[in-house]
Amino acid sequence: SGAPLVSVIIPIWNARSTLEETVASVWGQKNVRTEVILIDDQSMDGSLDLAAKLVRKGRGKLLINRRNLGPGLSRHKGVLAANADLISTVDADDLLYPLKLEAEVEALDGNPNRVAYSTVEYASDASFTAWTFEGLNGLDHADFLRHVAGRKAQIPREELARGLGPAR
Repeated sequence: SGAPLVSVIIPIWNARSTLEETVASVWGQKNVRTEVILIDDQSMDGSLDLAAKLVRKGRGKLLINRRNLGPGLSRHKGVLAANADLISTVDADDLLYPLKLEAEVEALDGNPNRVAYSTVEYASDASFTAWTFEGLNGLDHADFLRHVAGRKAQIPREELARGLGPAR
């Protein structure tokens, strides 16, 4: 397939109740291929067993931290293990809209000096609230929503690894 490959980094810490739905939302992305990289950060709720089951079932890999490193360093480990040129991150309790990654890949338009990012909607039992980023330089709301349909940043892997430096 000519669809771009995006490595999606998901740090996990005690996320058994949400992880399967999160991963399904990544695997359900349209017009991109995804590699899911799960990083267990010493979960104590059975998340690790579920993550292993999910990786056996689909496309991706599982990394296990020997000690709790927190989400930032866990994401860094995931970036270093990624096979794709494009990286996206998602928390283990988040869901992606089906066209999120496609919209972000289009926004990058092959330019390694760009970063694609988007809004976030917080869900409760009764309502959604959209949080938007300020300073979008000339994009009206409809155009902004057309280009970005979810949350988190997608960054070319090479640039991110260079900017972060080696993992410790």
